[in-house]
Amino acid sequence: MFLLIIILYLIYLASFLYIAQCIIFVFKIPRPPAYYLYALCIVLCLFSIVSFIGRRADHGILRLITPFSFIVMGIWAITISCSLINELTNLIAYFFKTAHFRYYSTLITLGLSAVFSLWSLVNAAVIQRVNEITIPVQGLGRPSLRIIQLSDIHINAATSISKITRIFEKAAALHGDIIVLTGDIFDSDILHDESYKRFGFEKLSAPGGVYAVTGNHDYYTGISIFNELCKQCNITVLDDDSIMLDDIINIAGINDISFRSSDMITIALSDIDSHYPVLFLSHRPESFDHIAAINDKHIVQLSGHTHGGQIPPIEIIRRFFMKYNTGIYSQKNARMFVSSGTRWWGPPMRFGNTCEIAVINLHAANG
Repeated sequence: MFLLIIILYLIYLASFLYIAQCIIFVFKIPRPPAYYLYALCIVLCLFSIVSFIGRRADHGILRLITPFSFIVMGIWAITISCSLINELTNLIAYFFKTAHFRYYSTLITLGLSAVFSLWSLVNAAVIQRVNEITIPVQGLGRPSLRIIQLSDIHINAATSISKITRIFEKAAALHGDIIVLTGDIFDSDILHDESYKRFGFEKLSAPGGVYAVTGNHDYYTGISIFNELCKQCNITVLDDDSIMLDDIINIAGINDISFRSSDMITIALSDIDSHYPVLFLSHRPESFDHIAAINDKHIVQLSGHTHGGQIPPIEIIRRFFMKYNTGIYSQKNARMFVSSGTRWWGPPMRFGNTCEIAVINLHAANG
């Protein structure tokens, strides 16, 4: 594993040098300015690696520079994506012997990378849509149930308190019957210094309660920390189990580490009332493969985790090559909604997707 990590970091460094080499070669930058560009790329790469490794450390300097290092990573990801497309375009243009094509295509690539990066920063910082979805469900104990879903909030020591407070206020103002948090709530230990009290969790309230399941980042932070934070914030954690909500619907949830385990999913559903449908919370959408195979229950699964890919190249991979990305999926008696996430992880950037608060309106359907 250690060797693999080293190889990945070396590839990351090589890609920075590749971008520098493209600029130097195409624009014929002489020495020593070319050396300065190489040095700048190396410094930015090492800066982002060090910050990434120490991102969970409770240190003032790292807390200050980590957001900037993630921005560097985001700009790199967009630039390398555009550069690879540029290389493919140049390969095709090579056969047509177009004069100066590489010069102008590289100039356009750098310009688009800058525009896309700026847009991605603004998108993540400013835009947060309310995404309303209606899903018909058989056996619902009343005509409708309004669910507010927050997912992938990723709160850490450097997170803006005012932004999280506004998210919670916005969620509460949507007047849901219940609020659910589908994992990756916490991204660092904000329990030990009680800084969690400043984020306004008390604003998260609903008549039917607030429920949560773990995400992978909650495990990275520490499961005992996650459980205690949820307890202090009056959030009910569904730990491979279920509850019955007022003769309306079963609410079940699994831990992140159980998402591929059909046995743990069976355990989570073992105590449900079969006369009512199930609202199933799982951080990762992959558990839907197991949920859809259950034929004798009407289940609505809510998930997150994917972030819609956030930015290229992951966004492209997620959208075109992964089974589940964002939106509604249906199989047999099961429905699933995958949120693109309430915030973001890593680079504070989103390109072709947005941060969202999801409102899932369940409506009773006739059998």
